Amino acid sequence: MRMNAIPLTLAAAAVASPVVRALALPQVGKADAKGLARSLGWLRIVRSAAAFLGFFAASYTLLAMFLGIAKTRPTPSLTILAPGFAEATLAVMLGLLAATVTVIAERHLEARVRRAVA
Repeated sequence: MRMNAIPLTLAAAAVASPVVRALALPQVGKADAKGLARSLGWLRIVRSAAAFLGFFAASYTLLAMFLGIAKTRPTPSLTILAPGFAEATLAVMLGLLAATVTVIAERHLEARVRRAVA
């Protein structure tokens, strides 16, 4: 069983975070507090969950890989194991990318709100 849904979700979150920020920018000047709170709330959820989801997907991938190694005789070479390591590394990278992009989008949006209020 593969966990391809988590890396795809993380990639979608990395792309969607700037889109949410861009859609929320026009609401800054209109004093649309509910829409802005929704956008900031979504960004905060992604920010707090993305890195953990990436590490969870990597852990699951490595666990599945090690279970496969344990069942295989003779022990496979590094060329056989490399795709599993690459998939785990990709999951971590996507989690960190999604979290980083979301933090940047959230902080930019909060700064725009502070400037509009002041």
